[in-house]
This record gives sequence, C-alpha cells and structure tokens, in this order.
Amino acid sequence: MARSEAALITGVFGSGKSTVLAEAADLLEVGGLPFAAIDVDWLGWAVTAADATGTGAATPPVPHPAFGDLALENLGLVVANDQRHGIERFLLAHAVWTPDELAALRAALPMPLRVVGLTVPLPVVQARLAGDPTRARQDDLARTEDFVNGGGKPVPVDLALDAHRPVAAIARELVDWLGWLH
Repeated sequence: MARSEAALITGVFGSGKSTVLAEAADLLEVGGLPFAAIDVDWLGWAVTAADATGTGAATPPVPHPAFGDLALENLGLVVANDQRHGIERFLLAHAVWTPDELAALRAALPMPLRVVGLTVPLPVVQARLAGDPTRARQDDLARTEDFVNGGGKPVPVDLALDAHRPVAAIARELVDWLGWLH
C-alpha cells in the first residue's frame, strides 16, 4: 500500500484551483492511480441555523463561507472514508489565506500535505470573475482585490505555478512534480 499523502492547490479566488484540480485528476485517472480529488470549498458551503436571520436570509460567515470548522470536519470524514476504500493519495483545491488556515487544514489531515500555489496577475483574475453574475463570485472578486491591493502575502508553498497559461500545461507540471505516477 502506498504511503498516504495529500497535495493542496491553493491561490486567490479566480486563480484556477478547481479547473487545475479537474485537469490534474484526469491525468491521474488516465495514469491508473487510486486517488481522490476534493474541492474543499464545497465541503463547507452551507448555511447553518446559526447563520440564518429571522428573514430567511443568511449572514455570510467571515472570512469566507467555504472555510471553517464544518469544511475541516467534513474533509476529515471524507478522507477517512476514502482511506477505508484503499485511497491513499488526495488532491485538494482550496483558497487558503493565512498561515493559521493552512495549519488548521494540515491538522485535519492524517498525512503529509504538500502545498502548490497558483499565481496569476490581478487583471487576469478580474477578467475571469467579472463576467460571473453570481453574488458569490462577485464577493470572491472583492475579497481577492482587497487581499492583493492590501499587500496580502500568499501562504508558504512547496511549488509555485504560473496559472496564466494553458490549464493542461499547469496540470501536467503539477502531476509530474507530485511523482505519484512513477
């Protein structure tokens, strides 16, 4: 059995994390590797009773509705279930803004985590997200602009990839670097 390992694809909203995750997952699948691809944002996108107001509207949690205790708890459960089914490699996508968030994510996983950061110029992110009509993506754009314009520093990564190029090239570089198919 392979040693359990996880890799996180991170970057600001609009950097292409989910798209690169899907493309890399295709490469791993073609390579015959048992793995799980998990978009961590979806594991925590929920409105709890505590979040709801009397009008039925939700008050968005801070800093982002897709990160927090619920996402981390769900991630731990999904990983444990996948491991019971023989999966030992986990490719994750998630926007991690602070070292504390990264530490919490590491603590939720029972295995080593390598971090891959996607870098992309702000105008590219703006072009990618500006046309999306959903309120959530407009909130994501505002959060990214605030982070970049406020001098936010990305979390430390093991590999930085330029995400302003073809997705297939980014995913191939990521999969080669992981070495999971060797």
